[in-house]
Amino acid sequence: MATIKSRKPRSSAELGTSGSGKHKKWPTDSTGKNKDNSFNGLTKDVEELVQSLNLPAMSAKAAVVEHNGSTKKSSKARKDSKSSTKIKPDISPDRPKKQIPKKLQGSDQGHKKEHQQNQDTQKETAVKRPSTITTAGKARFIVEPSPQWYLSSPTLSPKTSLPTPSTEFLSKMSDKAVKLLDKEAAEALAHPTSGASGSSDARFLSQILASGTLSDRLSALTLMAQASPLHNQKALETLRGMASKKSRDESLKALRAIVDWWVGGGSPDRKLKYFRDQPVTHPDVTDQHLVIWAFEDWLKKYFFKILQQLENLSLDPLPYVRTQTLTFLYALLKDKPEQEQNLLRLLVNKL
Repeated sequence: MATIKSRKPRSSAELGTSGSGKHKKWPTDSTGKNKDNSFNGLTKDVEELVQSLNLPAMSAKAAVVEHNGSTKKSSKARKDSKSSTKIKPDISPDRPKKQIPKKLQGSDQGHKKEHQQNQDTQKETAVKRPSTITTAGKARFIVEPSPQWYLSSPTLSPKTSLPTPSTEFLSKMSDKAVKLLDKEAAEALAHPTSGASGSSDARFLSQILASGTLSDRLSALTLMAQASPLHNQKALETLRGMASKKSRDESLKALRAIVDWWVGGGSPDRKLKYFRDQPVTHPDVTDQHLVIWAFEDWLKKYFFKILQQLENLSLDPLPYVRTQTLTFLYALLKDKPEQEQNLLRLLVNKL
């Protein structure tokens, strides 16, 4: 490989001389400028330098700087090559314009149409909600659940004279009323959330009745009876069954719960009537009247059974049991007129 020898830069005087060392005068025009722009002497020197460096041959004119101070030709060529790589838009008026597809021209409109179609399909596939929310399987009661059941009976217009019902007619109406009352109780049992208590209260009460203590079960049964006694005959019957047990403690607690419910609004401030004493032959009698009259007849018989249990406990050998029984009899006689003759007889007998 050839070694590159360093050369000292030549002066302007040396550049103007030939190889023999003599100074060469360049011809000038009338203005004093050089006539020959080829710079032959300088070109030969550049070619010798290129040969000594073993570089590929190159045009001397491309590397020579013009004497008038203009930019280099090589840099200009580079700029031209860079600018030639850029794509210039064809703005000739004669060339036909490229046809844009209609889909691209109306892309915004197409997106809007697709969005509208998607919304329409979602509306069609969506579940239609009713304007009014209805609860499926809602109980249909003839008499609405109420603690004061005796106030739910519609008032009948007074009649001066009503025909006396026959035994056959009375039996027929009584059977119909009992069936309607049983239907009300079954409806309340099937839909416990339709009564005065909600679904959570119904589940809580059923759980207490299944696995609660004696006091808890008594409280749960009392709450059910207070909510709507007409629709909770089963709870009242359960309380009466607990009051008839041999355990004195359980019997007294159950009787106290029944007496508290009775005095607290379970019965009206009048004597109860049997079904045969109701105006069954009235022309305006409805099923609502029949249901309430049937329950009143059942409740009158129910209370008589409670008095029989109180009478048995009043004869108990333990003084505490007899004292508690007299307290119950006095509360019933003082607050409610139902069975007042029997209540007074029991109290006078013990006194």
